Amino acid sequence: MFRRSACFTLLACASMIGMAADQISIKEVSEKTGRKIKDVKQSDVPGWYEAYGDGGMFYVNDKLTHIFSGVVFDIATKKNLTRARVEALKLVDVTNLPIADGIRMRRGSAARKVFIYSDPNCTYCRMLESELAKIDNVDLVILPYPILSKDSEILAHEILCASDRAKAWREWMLFKRRPGRGGCDVSLEKILESGRKHEVRATPTLIFDDGSRLTGMVEVAEIERKFSGMPR
Repeated sequence: MFRRSACFTLLACASMIGMAADQISIKEVSEKTGRKIKDVKQSDVPGWYEAYGDGGMFYVNDKLTHIFSGVVFDIATKKNLTRARVEALKLVDVTNLPIADGIRMRRGSAARKVFIYSDPNCTYCRMLESELAKIDNVDLVILPYPILSKDSEILAHEILCASDRAKAWREWMLFKRRPGRGGCDVSLEKILESGRKHEVRATPTLIFDDGSRLTGMVEVAEIERKFSGMPR
């Protein structure tokens, strides 16, 4: 188990090591740390590399003799460099999302898009649904993501088997009126596979058209701010 650090500043890290060596590889970091690594990149701190894997970011020096897990800030700009890098690595190509397997709801001009991994038994997902009802001019795609229980999977199947998926979803999420039918030829595997690929570990997770995400219950004002900050 690696010792965890609460926070490292660029100044502190820079004082720990000299000039960076040649680029180290994903394979080298994986072998040294015993972690499944997806990306390695030289950081803004001389002599240190960002290593992303197992759902998070950590740092290794260029000799692969030291490691720390924490947050790096740029003192001058007060920017959280770790969060910015993780967000960039977790961007989603929305063209590859299994939209046809989900539940689509278009309102108004449908000019703004958001894709939501949601578990039908998730309390925060139901709270989010009430917020989503306040948003207009949106192309909303629900990707039922039953990760909480077996009943979540059964519920998701029942809703996807309904003649009107959108209505069945809203009836359950807003009023807890269960469709009560299932058994049709529908599969959740593409959605589940997509969630695993994009490291969706909690519901709700909102994916926006630019590939960025928000996780957890968010109010309509935060969603609108996200929309307003995206290129048109």
